[in-house]
Amino acid sequence: MEKQLAEQIMKLALESSQKLNEIAILSEENSSHEEFLRVRKQVAYSIAAILEEVLEPIYKEHPDLIPY
Repeated sequence: MEKQLAEQIMKLALESSQKLNEIAILSEENSSHEEFLRVRKQVAYSIAAILEEVLEPIYKEHPDLIPY
């Protein structure tokens, strides 16, 4: 993957992870504890998938893009 495309995808993937985290926060503030736990679990799965399936391949190909 070209580096410029990798950077764009990485940016969107990180923004998506942040938005998913916002869903968990909103759920915690406005839902029952049981509903929050369900939402948090699904958010965690989604963020893990973004990391494993989108970001890790980019970082392997372009290690200079790894945010430290």
